[in-house]
Amino acid sequence: MKFALRLTGLVFIASVNSFGTHGLSGQSPPLPTPSDNSLSATVTFSDGTSVKTRIKSGRFPLIGVGAGELVGIELRLPPQWAAQQFVVQVLDGGLASSTGMVATDGKTSLQFQAGNRPGLYRVLINAGGMTPTLQFWVPDPSNPSANPPTLKP
Repeated sequence: MKFALRLTGLVFIASVNSFGTHGLSGQSPPLPTPSDNSLSATVTFSDGTSVKTRIKSGRFPLIGVGAGELVGIELRLPPQWAAQQFVVQVLDGGLASSTGMVATDGKTSLQFQAGNRPGLYRVLINAGGMTPTLQFWVPDPSNPSANPPTLKP
């Protein structure tokens, strides 16, 4: 009986050591969700002007851009994102590029080029299970009343 208890204890210790302290998957635990104050963006437009904004409920406010306009985006992420990799995904068209890595100071940058059609263009950033979303709006000049309010410099 004592031998069986000792063997069970050894198996449990070996299991903990082989899987690490992060659970059975061996992966790092997910990063905590950022607070609204810990995630901000500065968007620089093609004419050199810029606008600063903060995330709210997982999304940034609508930012007005011209059809086909290329903007630069500097993100300031929470400290727990420092030195993490992330993936950028364009959801509604347009093009995005980034380094895919957050610097040790929590900053990263990317570029986004809106499509040529009026409407919503979203850019999803996925890191550690968090998915903040940048939102851009290309106005419809033929139907101005259909355009929602947007941030512009």
